[in-house]
Amino acid sequence: MKQDKKGDNDTKIVCDIKDGKIKVGKKYYSAGQLKVFSVIFYILGVLWILMGLPVMPLGVIFLLFGIFCLWMGRSYSRLRKILMNSQSKSAIEQSRSDVSETAANSTDHSTPAEMLESSVKQSHSTYPFKDDDGRILRYSYYDVEVKGFDHQNFDIKKLELEKFVTFDFEPDNQYDPNAIAIFYDDQKIGYVPQNSLQSMVKKYSDGKEHQICGFISCINEDLNEVQIALGFYSKVNNDLDVFKCRLCKTRAKDSMGDSRQENLELVETGCPVDLEYNDESETYLVCDDTGEELGEISKKQSAQIYDIIGDTEPFHAEVSELDTDDDDKIICTIEVWIK
Repeated sequence: MKQDKKGDNDTKIVCDIKDGKIKVGKKYYSAGQLKVFSVIFYILGVLWILMGLPVMPLGVIFLLFGIFCLWMGRSYSRLRKILMNSQSKSAIEQSRSDVSETAANSTDHSTPAEMLESSVKQSHSTYPFKDDDGRILRYSYYDVEVKGFDHQNFDIKKLELEKFVTFDFEPDNQYDPNAIAIFYDDQKIGYVPQNSLQSMVKKYSDGKEHQICGFISCINEDLNEVQIALGFYSKVNNDLDVFKCRLCKTRAKDSMGDSRQENLELVETGCPVDLEYNDESETYLVCDDTGEELGEISKKQSAQIYDIIGDTEPFHAEVSELDTDDDDKIICTIEVWIK
């Protein structure tokens, strides 16, 4: 696929990405190969410069070779970032598209999971942090057994991975008045297990403040067993604190000497970020999901967050806003959710 990325002065860098590799010249290279090339050129650049300095002015030629090698190393590093971010965003978009459809149109849901030749088919999709109505994912379970499937006379070969299921309460059930039936294409395939999940599904089934989602997550034809993934969304999040943080030091270089502004060019709103506390600066370093530095949280807000979570991870953190200042530099704001 062609990947367009905006660079300085609104120019576009068009990259040809296919099968997890990016085209350089006439060949395609993986992220690992690009990293090797980048390191080699960086080392060569430093060596040429070190050889040139003691023999100035004749060493100018060595310096030029060194600068060229450093530029090549930076170019390969930049291409690697574009490739890794493209792969990351594709995975996020795929995951969100898999679970953002409602049960009403689930009959049109396609199955993106790779169908294995084995009799056990397993989904690797996960629920997004927010649904289309702004509800927050509070709980998720990906291996919930469908109880009583073998008693429903349903052909397991007809099931498709990641297809949505719906739920129906059976208060008149003679065996369990709290029973919750699971339906696949309007056909009953079993029940929610008799445990705390029953009360959770009931609580999150109002479709307004709360929402319950479910899809087929595992199919074991040998054992005739089926598992579903449950996602519990809620607009009521009184136990969550939300910090809106405008990142600082976004114009600085990262630990590899690359521009954080260039790293910011590759992120989008909604992308998850990681926080790493720095004891020396007493601030949180913010990185994208590939480990590239984006900026830092101010010392004041870092102290507020650290007082609550210490060295533990926040409930969730993501890019919430992207803008530019008068100098056409990217301004990034993130939201940090703390439980």
